[in-house]
Amino acid sequence: MTNKKNILFTKNLFGYEHVILPSNLPDNLHKIYLTDSESNKEIALSKGWDEVIITNEFSHITDNFGRRSSIGYINSHPHKFIKNILDYNFVFMIDSNVQSLWVGYDNFVNSCGQEHALYVTTGYYPSEVDNLHQELVRSNQERWRYNFSIIENNTKQYIEDLTNLGVDISNLGICSAKYFGWNPHHEKYSFLTNLMYEEHKKHLQGNIIQTYLLGKYPNYIYNYKNDQYFGGSLTPHNFNA
Repeated sequence: MTNKKNILFTKNLFGYEHVILPSNLPDNLHKIYLTDSESNKEIALSKGWDEVIITNEFSHITDNFGRRSSIGYINSHPHKFIKNILDYNFVFMIDSNVQSLWVGYDNFVNSCGQEHALYVTTGYYPSEVDNLHQELVRSNQERWRYNFSIIENNTKQYIEDLTNLGVDISNLGICSAKYFGWNPHHEKYSFLTNLMYEEHKKHLQGNIIQTYLLGKYPNYIYNYKNDQYFGGSLTPHNFNA
């Protein structure tokens, strides 16, 4: 790791979340908040975010999947919004309803190196349910019902693809799309960002998308596997999407 600062980046569009600054923040993070609201900007700055970026790029989108896809676009392409991204080392992405990062989040940040383009976190579930089959079951929830058949079809395709590559699906832990990071300096950064967004255009299940990428491109992706995610907490969404 270089002496450059890292970025902590989150996004809150469409009035989906309350504006908060998570606790348990590591040192050496430049905290950037992306929103579509001037009032959110004022609140974010007052709560301790270092920089707030306003975007109107998605203001015309009103349907749930379109809004979720726009979040997938941001998660996949932080460089489209952070214009000086190469002045920093790594970019760590979190959801905007993260109220507290887990104790030891700094261990994840400090373990990431220049040799990978994408950093993911796994180990959230007991081993018997920590796989793509069970994550698909967990995805069958009311708020995602409108997209579930597409999630299901794509997950089955991912499983077939990975199995054909010799990947043991039972040992491929589920990633959390709430906590991951990018290395914008890596030669495979653009390759992976574009792949990720291509999948986000199909369906909204970010955990499954990241897990598929981890299985298919393990040489480019750092897997931070841990079973000590204690102290993390989330706030409720303002509405379902």
